[in-house]
Amino acid sequence: MKQFIGLLGWMGIVKVPELSNYWSKSKLFSFDLPKNVMSRNRFELLLRFWHFANNGEAIPGNRTHKLDKIFQKFIANFKSAYTPGEKICIDETMVPFRGREYIPTKGHGNSIKRYKLCTEKGYTWNVSIYVGRDLTEDLTQTASHNVTLKLIEDLLGEERTLYMNNFYTSVPLAYDLLKQKTHLDAKLVKGAIIAKESPEGVTVLKWRDKRDVQILSTCHLGTETVVTRNKQKTEKIKPKCIVDYDSGKSPVDDSDQLASHSTALRRGNKWYRKLMIELIWSTTLVNAHFLYNLNSVNNAMNITSFRQNVICSLLEDYVVKSSARRHSANAVHHLVTHEQKKELDVLAATT
Repeated sequence: MKQFIGLLGWMGIVKVPELSNYWSKSKLFSFDLPKNVMSRNRFELLLRFWHFANNGEAIPGNRTHKLDKIFQKFIANFKSAYTPGEKICIDETMVPFRGREYIPTKGHGNSIKRYKLCTEKGYTWNVSIYVGRDLTEDLTQTASHNVTLKLIEDLLGEERTLYMNNFYTSVPLAYDLLKQKTHLDAKLVKGAIIAKESPEGVTVLKWRDKRDVQILSTCHLGTETVVTRNKQKTEKIKPKCIVDYDSGKSPVDDSDQLASHSTALRRGNKWYRKLMIELIWSTTLVNAHFLYNLNSVNNAMNITSFRQNVICSLLEDYVVKSSARRHSANAVHHLVTHEQKKELDVLAATT
């Protein structure tokens, strides 16, 4: 299985039109590595029967049972490996999917939607798969309200600041988070009142730049401003809550950008397999890269080099074997006369 996962990662780096091309004998696709690791039939069988749950244990109505257990194991490791700092953010990300099994998607294209809670530099701390409205949740609140509290549940009461966009933001959510000693900083829908603060500390601010910008915050005053400079070194005065939002909202974007490098996702009609490949070779790899650089300040590595090193460690024996075969094929060969053959030739000449 380690070699199978390693091949999936390698295929994210080396792209070809069809899966069978990796084992093709055509001069256009002369790859030694996959042939040395396993046969094409074996790889396709493993991919076909790659499964993560016992279907007999499925709970009626649970549409994510195929991934629930293994997803929770990964998330538990994400949480235990790193403790988030003061700034955290929540946003949604999309995994491309056009298979037959239906998973509710966003309006554009066919994709599986996930909610991610990220910390600095794109580290994913928690993930939730969107499968529509959960009837076991508080139906008096919006779905975005409930998913936010679910993702942040283990981080409440520790004076952190949560950044998110207007899809998740609401005044009731701000009050709920404030009760749990968790601040909120987010864009609000149009119509907010300019710099008004409630007795409980919820501030709504409207600021006019090229367009109206609305912010809802529980950790800023409407009068706080900072001086910023653009690329042309032009100074501009901005509300501090907007500057903090711009910086605090970036981790999910950082995570998606790092995950997009040499993605191992391939076409397929199994949504759970698609999500599992994304979880291993995107989310988990980006998290591992963050932790590696965090603990190896003097030997930091970019995401591409890190990905290649992980693949080589999974396929180490086979990478060496492929390299040796290439060197053997390129070696210069010389004919050598055998000593015994020489003696026989001399004896034949004298008789």
